[in-house]
Amino acid sequence: MPARSGRGTLGQSQRDQPEGACSDEGEGTAPAFPHEGGRGHPRSSGPHGGGHHGGPARPVLTTKPPDRPSTPARRPGRKRSRKIGAVRADPESTAAGIYGIIVSSAVMASSAAATTVGLVANILTTLIVYWAAERYARLVAERIHEGSPPSLDVIRERLATGWEMVTATVLPLLTLVVLRLSGVAQGMAVTGALICATILLALAGWELGVDGRLSIRERLVSAAVAAAFGVLMIGLKTLPH
Repeated sequence: MPARSGRGTLGQSQRDQPEGACSDEGEGTAPAFPHEGGRGHPRSSGPHGGGHHGGPARPVLTTKPPDRPSTPARRPGRKRSRKIGAVRADPESTAAGIYGIIVSSAVMASSAAATTVGLVANILTTLIVYWAAERYARLVAERIHEGSPPSLDVIRERLATGWEMVTATVLPLLTLVVLRLSGVAQGMAVTGALICATILLALAGWELGVDGRLSIRERLVSAAVAAAFGVLMIGLKTLPH
């Protein structure tokens, strides 16, 4: 029987070796090593960095990506504790203050009182009547919709709130009185008080965009719309009564 060539014997020995092992002569296909993380680095398992799979696997280190800062939440409205002007600590009080300034301006612009004392009395009386009507209407509405009469605690709470409709007019009334005591004619003093009320309304409109909720242009528009009520009252004052 003819003897096999050395090359054939080498090829048979290569086929008998496990897949991925290297031959002694350096021939054959290079083993495919598993890569770590897709970076193309062969895994070293032996003490000399060989490519055999028999050694312990090197642990793959993973790095947690840094947390991205989340979008900051919109800040809530600032807690206000103002006692002067239309803007107060809560929405209901602020609404009452704006309403009171507009009503008092309307009374000043349309009143035919000959004296400052009479004019101030007309303004305060009108505001108190408006406050009482608003409180009574609220209690009646709650009685209708809730189906039960309000408790004494609810009545006391309703009667203790809403006074911003009266107190918000302090600055315009003080302006009127101070101008009259300074010798200014009553008509000009009323106009000065109306200008003060207009400024307070404009400030209330400007406060709508506090804490970045509106742009500067939007805040200016809001202030202009609120001030338009005061400008309307000044125009009403110039009309003949």
